[in-house]
Amino acid sequence: MATSATMNGQRPVEESVAGVGENVAGLAHDLLSLADLQLKLLVLDVQESSARALTPAAMLLGGACLALGGMPVLLLGLGGMLAMWTSWPAPVAYLIVAVAAMVIGAVLVWLSATRLQKAFEVLGRSRTELNDNIAWIKKVIQQTSFSKQH
Repeated sequence: MATSATMNGQRPVEESVAGVGENVAGLAHDLLSLADLQLKLLVLDVQESSARALTPAAMLLGGACLALGGMPVLLLGLGGMLAMWTSWPAPVAYLIVAVAAMVIGAVLVWLSATRLQKAFEVLGRSRTELNDNIAWIKKVIQQTSFSKQH
């Protein structure tokens, strides 16, 4: 610059500020590139994990089906035993066992649903933080680009 003076052989202040702006813009660009690469790696990891989990998931589903299929037999057996021990009519004993099983099942479903919901709240926190960080980086890049133009 024609109006800038050098002191003690150092660059003018305006040139130093412009250099800092360029460095910040370069850093921001590198950070965005890194975030993009991390996201691509995450996608690949999820795909690979999904492929590896297919067989164990099928086995889990098969085991759960067998366990659920045996549950009515177990409950009928419990109802029959209750009828024998108490001398109640079999239909009454079956109904008591069925109601007890339904209450226990409802409580377990409610407890697990509330805990699962709380467990995944952490992901929302990470997503919000990532979005805030990306917005900040974009803002810094825009401000640096704007200051370079003026």
